[in-house]
Amino acid sequence: SWKTMQISTSIFNEDFENIRTEDDIENTFIANVDMDGDLNAWQITTDTDAHSGKACITSITTTGSIFFSNNGYTNDYLTLPKLAIKTGDTLRFWAKSEGGASTLKISQNTKATRYIEIASLPIDSDWTKYEIPLDNYAGKSIYINISHITEEGGSTAVFIDDISIDSGNPQNGHAISGYEVYCNNELLQSISDTA
Repeated sequence: SWKTMQISTSIFNEDFENIRTEDDIENTFIANVDMDGDLNAWQITTDTDAHSGKACITSITTTGSIFFSNNGYTNDYLTLPKLAIKTGDTLRFWAKSEGGASTLKISQNTKATRYIEIASLPIDSDWTKYEIPLDNYAGKSIYINISHITEEGGSTAVFIDDISIDSGNPQNGHAISGYEVYCNNELLQSISDTA
């Protein structure tokens, strides 16, 4: 019997189900920075209903830290690895906020230093899908930065789940990295591109 082949066109895909520690975050993203001095950067949580699965990532506003006084604002950022962007690629993720209004700022740069803002997104209190087209960066390799920034009295937490960058178009220059051979629903062989 034959099955339709599913082709993934994602150049980045993270659902946070296999991330458990700060080291896991550091191994997946190139930067996870606490800019507000409250000793809390982005963290994995299973304490809330994730959009999918059991885990998501959160940035929390912490006031009254015994080490720093951040006056109740948040400034945490998370940077994806450098990715080669093609026409049609789109950044997609699900997000929600708790405890008040909040904004995520999405920015990019080719050198992981000074970022240029792509979008500023008000985040709803319910899980909402956000999509940001990256066509303006086609042909470039860029870093994408996600920042949770609030003013004093902003939301206490923002949650993000299911981050991906994909084109939704397998003919968009993304190579097939492998395939599986089945006979009567039994896996015979997995073939990976080793070139």
